Amino acid sequence: MRHVYFFMFMALLCLGAGTASAQPDESRDSNNYIYSDEINLGANEYNDTIDFGFIIHPPASSIGNLVWLDLNRNGIQDDFDASGRLLGIKDVRILLYYKLGDKDVIFGEQFTGEDGSYRFDGLPPGTYKVYVDRETLPDDSYQPTIPYAPGSTIENDSDGIGSTDTLPA
Repeated sequence: MRHVYFFMFMALLCLGAGTASAQPDESRDSNNYIYSDEINLGANEYNDTIDFGFIIHPPASSIGNLVWLDLNRNGIQDDFDASGRLLGIKDVRILLYYKLGDKDVIFGEQFTGEDGSYRFDGLPPGTYKVYVDRETLPDDSYQPTIPYAPGSTIENDSDGIGSTDTLPA
């Protein structure tokens, strides 16, 4: 007589335990278990081919920085308030789009903080575009400054015209 056994891969081996449950605890998230297909065994058979391989998911990436006011109109983040902070613009809506095939699809949305900062975390590798919703700027007089200004660096320039970032794979 053949028996069908359904093996659950679990970290706990119940060797010699008086009562062992062959089923997962229904009160726990079912995504906590990884299991094999059904395995048919006959009498005195041993199947040593049930293996479980794992990968390490690459660390998630981030995109972000600052929506700022360029008082001297040079395209470089070098205008500071009395306390030495850059002049960030708060409550500006930022949209993050992800390149999916030949389309850009919305991936996230947020508003800048009190200091004008924003950051999208937990991003998978891929190609993104960041958009600023001009309707959320303080008024219509706010216009983009010089992008990639001469003398600027990637840390202090403005990427505000057609900027696309590709995250590493």
